[in-house]
Amino acid sequence: MNFRRYYVPNAIVFITQVVEWRTPVFDEPRWVELLLVTLRNVKERHPFAMLGYVILPDHLHLLIKPAPPETHSTVMQSFKPNFTHAYKEIT
Repeated sequence: MNFRRYYVPNAIVFITQVVEWRTPVFDEPRWVELLLVTLRNVKERHPFAMLGYVILPDHLHLLIKPAPPETHSTVMQSFKPNFTHAYKEIT
């Protein structure tokens, strides 16, 4: 399938991100803290408004509004590898 992403300036975007194999990583508070620190760091590089979030054991939901010229893709392309790298470095 060929999916196209549509970018609407100043749009609020709902994102769901699932942990690989649905491993309950976020049962541990230290990984939740790492996730929040990573989000703050990404927000400095790719500005966005965090309107809400929910962190569950094996996935998370984000409600963000990227600041142009950023998009939800640039935010997530920074967030996911940075969190994974930090997580693997610690474990």
